[in-house]
Amino acid sequence: MGGSDKTNKPLSNELADLRQKLTELQRAEAKYNELEHRFIERIEQLEADIRQLQGEITEHRKIEKSLIESEKLYRNVVVQSKDAIFSVNQDAEIVYANPACESIFGYSPGEFISDSSLITRILHSDYQQQFDNFLSEYKSNKIFSKDKIEWSRVHKDGHTVYTENFFLNIFDDTGDIIGFQIIVRDITDRKLSEMRLYLQYNIVHILSESINVNEAMQKILHVICENGRWVIGEILFIDKGDNLLCPHTIWNKPLLDISEFEAISKKIRFQKGIGLPGRVWESGKPAWITDVIIDTNFLRESSAQKMGLHGAFAFPIKCSGEVMGVMSFFSRDIEPPDNDMLQMFETIGSEIGDFMLRKKAEEELRAANQSLQALINASPVAIITLDSEKRITLWSRAAERIFGWTKDEVIGKPVPFIPEDKRAEFQSYVSRVLNGEMLSDIEIVRMRKDGSMVIASLSASPLFDAKGNINSLMAVIEDITERKVMEEEILKTKKLESIEILAGGIAHDFNNLLTAILGNVSLARMFSNPTDRAYERLTDAESACESAKELSYRLLTFSKGGEPFRQTASISEIIKETIYPLLLSTANVKCECDIPGDIHPVKIDIQQMKQVISHLIKNALEAMSNNGFIGIYVKNVTISKKDNLPLKDGDYIRLSVEDNGRGIPEDNLPKIFDPYFSTKEMGSHKGQGLGLSICYSIVKRHEGFIAVESTAGKKTTFHVYLPALDS
Repeated sequence: MGGSDKTNKPLSNELADLRQKLTELQRAEAKYNELEHRFIERIEQLEADIRQLQGEITEHRKIEKSLIESEKLYRNVVVQSKDAIFSVNQDAEIVYANPACESIFGYSPGEFISDSSLITRILHSDYQQQFDNFLSEYKSNKIFSKDKIEWSRVHKDGHTVYTENFFLNIFDDTGDIIGFQIIVRDITDRKLSEMRLYLQYNIVHILSESINVNEAMQKILHVICENGRWVIGEILFIDKGDNLLCPHTIWNKPLLDISEFEAISKKIRFQKGIGLPGRVWESGKPAWITDVIIDTNFLRESSAQKMGLHGAFAFPIKCSGEVMGVMSFFSRDIEPPDNDMLQMFETIGSEIGDFMLRKKAEEELRAANQSLQALINASPVAIITLDSEKRITLWSRAAERIFGWTKDEVIGKPVPFIPEDKRAEFQSYVSRVLNGEMLSDIEIVRMRKDGSMVIASLSASPLFDAKGNINSLMAVIEDITERKVMEEEILKTKKLESIEILAGGIAHDFNNLLTAILGNVSLARMFSNPTDRAYERLTDAESACESAKELSYRLLTFSKGGEPFRQTASISEIIKETIYPLLLSTANVKCECDIPGDIHPVKIDIQQMKQVISHLIKNALEAMSNNGFIGIYVKNVTISKKDNLPLKDGDYIRLSVEDNGRGIPEDNLPKIFDPYFSTKEMGSHKGQGLGLSICYSIVKRHEGFIAVESTAGKKTTFHVYLPALDS
């Protein structure tokens, strides 16, 4: 038992060891399985990574190939580009320049790369400061203020190149700026074309707007020089007397001292073919000089060289194919010929010539119009023009004076001075003239602005437009009112003078006979018995002789023998002394007197003037029926030519006698002062017809005037004008 126990114990231990080893083996197997699984996963991951890497390598090779192709393409584009392309590093050094820079500026890429300042030195001086500011701003901010800017540069041969410049920053792989690129495009052709169009437009505008030739020439010089590279412009005109081309005007850009060049230019007179202006005059064609310094036919070479002048061109100013002058322009740059510009200025030169000819014609027309206007204004006759619609288009100063309307009141309006009863006559005259007829010295009656009438002489003729069609008329109207009044007065005076001579002779003979008759009748009546019938007849005969004596006195007054005996008197007192006895014996007649206290004294024959007043009052009384009215008015007046009265200018008193009687027919008014003319019953005491003639004769001898206004059926007013004593 004891032995069995010893034998069993090792077996159990062995079994336990085996179990332990089995467990360890199982653990090792599990760990192996885990490691195997992880190895497999890693293998799979590595296989996936390898496949991805192979894909990336393939893609990278594709990109690398594409980049190489793109770089080749870019370099090909840059090399073949017509724009000049420059690459500049952070030190402002040109590290690359494409071949186009040589075709644009004349300098090779190597010249730009070896001398980076060359790109700034070839900038035109007008733009140097602008470029410096632009570059300084970039250096400070690394930002371009403008993506595109226009500058002018100077070609290697000296001519100007207009460029458009683009700027781009260059970045490294990390995005840092390592430099910039300049792309320069040659826009010379475009700029020159724009300049030509601009100049052409502005010159045409100047020619259409300028008032005179000098103004236009100054503006044309200015616009050509200011909008191009020309710094001096000059105009020369041909002196036909000397047959030389002489300087007229010179213009220069501000801040440019041209005193020496200008002094020489003002002294030079060009013959045909000599100098730039002379060869243009001779050929009649524009001419261009690339550089005046080396030109063999340029007379001002020395002063031009001092000023740095080089390029020049000139063109003729022509009219109808004839050269009238030359315009020349100078530049400080060497300028290659611009044939398009020369062709343009050849056309412009003809337009300027036409403008000068037109302005000369306008000046001559203006001078003629001024002379005509001066003649119209100075003319004593009214000059009026009417359009086809009968509206006034011209109204002279004489028209204002004669009719009273101002120019501003009538221009563009119908004729205002036609009386209502003369409208048909006016329409007839206008129609006749607009149909081509000319009117001459037709007597008309027209109306002033104040309503008074004016007698005028009318002459009129049609006016024609550019095509020869009648489109208006001109009327010349002479105020003949004063002349007509004077003619009437002269006629009256001549008639009265002849009758006065006859009346004077009759009055003297009649007085002699009357004295014998009256003496015998008086003696016979003295020896007759008052109770006899013969006494009564002799009394009647004596009374008739007294009446005949009064008529004889009237005839003497009317004749030359009735010259007034003048003395200073007050017309007011004479009127009162005369009218009261007449009005006291008249019933149913109202009388109104208006006699101011400041009436001028007059120098008159008191008895003759009483006779005038008495005749006028009697005339008024005889013209009225019951309930009549007489107005007697006295006023101080000043007479001038505008009053159209046959009186000397000066101060007068005007005595007016007005009645509301039957009036005087218009046809009788011109004859009212004729001797023995009367509308009353002939042979009666009322109808002797000498009263108004005697009034006229008396007033005339007092250097006065008597006039009448009357409206048939309404009223009559007589006006007596007598010179004031002071006058």
